Amino acid sequence: MEEKLSRRNTIIILLVGLAGNLAWAIENQFYNVFMYKEIAGRPLFISIMVGA
Repeated sequence: MEEKLSRRNTIIILLVGLAGNLAWAIENQFYNVFMYKEIAGRPLFISIMVGA
């Protein structure tokens, strides 16, 4: 017999996924700004990093 996820578990999974995506976006933005300001002031290197 197949058990379904409860509404509470479904909401928890969705919120954890949303928090993970938000953290990933903030991290990527931080690294882009850091690379531009500290390592190389050319957007080319950020494009290479994002595309890799």
